[in-house]
Amino acid sequence: MAQWRNVGLRARPQLLQQGWLVPEFSTDHETMLGLRVRKLVEGSFWQQIGLAEGDLLKRANGDAIDSMDRWQELLRAAETDREISVVVLRDGQRRRFQTKTVPPRGSQKPPTDPSPYDLSP
Repeated sequence: MAQWRNVGLRARPQLLQQGWLVPEFSTDHETMLGLRVRKLVEGSFWQQIGLAEGDLLKRANGDAIDSMDRWQELLRAAETDREISVVVLRDGQRRRFQTKTVPPRGSQKPPTDPSPYDLSP
């Protein structure tokens, strides 16, 4: 499992600049099949989670990427979630990739253990 370490680039504008993912539709243009990976920046978030040029991104965190709303949800997950899993179609084969993310420094305080002397419920 990869780990996304480039925490300075986890904001939406940078995520959008790191890859060119294009919606792909069925032949009748009614159904979105996923996002086709056209281009990736070397070392980008998208590359680190396992995407490669030519892949069709089908699912993220268990949800089908079948609308632009789902695409927006993936961007939000990339910014905030601790784990991200994706399913892609590559050369006719389904492949699953999973990554753990590291929050940017200062964005979250580390959990503190309760004092052994704290008797509150």
